[in-house]
Amino acid sequence: MFIYGRGEQAAWAHKKNEFDYTVGPGLAFLREQTGADAALIVLGSDFISSSGRRAAFIAGLALGIVMPLGQAFMTAGVVDLKTGDVQWMSFDSSSSMDSRKPADIDGLMRALYQTWPGSR
Repeated sequence: MFIYGRGEQAAWAHKKNEFDYTVGPGLAFLREQTGADAALIVLGSDFISSSGRRAAFIAGLALGIVMPLGQAFMTAGVVDLKTGDVQWMSFDSSSSMDSRKPADIDGLMRALYQTWPGSR
């Protein structure tokens, strides 16, 4: 079963019906060394705005200028180590969370795994 996560951009809409992502055979060594059938790959990043940037944001709003503040994102995928095919993947992001707060990370991770095909 192939499931694509929460991406809503029109450019990727066809992938919900034609899910054909692969990383190729480059991870086969993991299967050989560990006996694992699949790998869960998780990647994330958080750009935290400094106090100066937040002050500039407020000043910009007064002038009618909107500039981005920090943003956090997380993506995860399950790869079949025999074929290299991506079995599942999901992406979620937030412009309001702070990765230094466990509750914020918990919320982002729960949203990310809403499309997980396994048992809950």
